[in-house]
Amino acid sequence: MPRDCSETILWYLHANDNTSVLCGNKDKIYKLRPVVNILNDMFQQVYKGTIERRIDESIILFKSRSTLKQYNTLRPIKRGYKLCRMADQRVNTLAFKVYQKKDDLVETEFQGYDLGERVVLE
Repeated sequence: MPRDCSETILWYLHANDNTSVLCGNKDKIYKLRPVVNILNDMFQQVYKGTIERRIDESIILFKSRSTLKQYNTLRPIKRGYKLCRMADQRVNTLAFKVYQKKDDLVETEFQGYDLGERVVLE
């Protein structure tokens, strides 16, 4: 695909309306939030999973610039987006959440907990 064609597609491809975003919005993935919500809903509808659940951290490789990018020298994938995902025994994803740094989206009811505890409670 030619570069100009792919840039044109990306320019007009939107998942969220820019005019409906509130001015005090701290959600860094607000443009992709509808897609994330639809995927999580579909995961819940299509596959119920086993009784045992677990919370995993996954890194999606990303080498360009982003405020959400994480860097960890001890992992095989050193730079990328961090996902916290709920999975079952067979490692099927039931829900996921994109990590957006420490205190950006702290819920008031889970404010006294650290990151791992907040992910499990949410």
